[in-house]
Amino acid sequence: MLPQMDRRAFSAGVAGCLLGAPFTADAQPSTRLPRIAYLAPSLSPEASRLIAAFRQGLHEFGYVEGQNVVLELRSADGKPDRFPALDLSQASQGRAATSPG
Repeated sequence: MLPQMDRRAFSAGVAGCLLGAPFTADAQPSTRLPRIAYLAPSLSPEASRLIAAFRQGLHEFGYVEGQNVVLELRSADGKPDRFPALDLSQASQGRAATSPG
C-alpha cells in the first residue's frame, strides 16, 4: 500500500514552492567581454581609415568598444610573413573573431 499525503500538506508544499520562486538566484551576467583581434599589414594612414570604418561598423551593430566588446589591434609591421604567427597567437588566446585588415 502506498503512503498517502493529506490535502493540507500537499497544498502547503505547493504554496511554499510558489512563494519561494521569486527568491531564486538569477545567473550573474558574464563580466568577460568578447574580443576581436584586428590584424593589419601595417599601421599606415590607409590602415587607420580601415580600422575607423571597422569600429564604425561595430558601433552600427550596437557594439561599443570597452563596454560590450574589446578590439585588439595587431600589426605585421609591413611583413606579410608575420601574419600566421599573429593569427596563431590570437587563436591560442581565445578570441571571438579575427579580422584581417
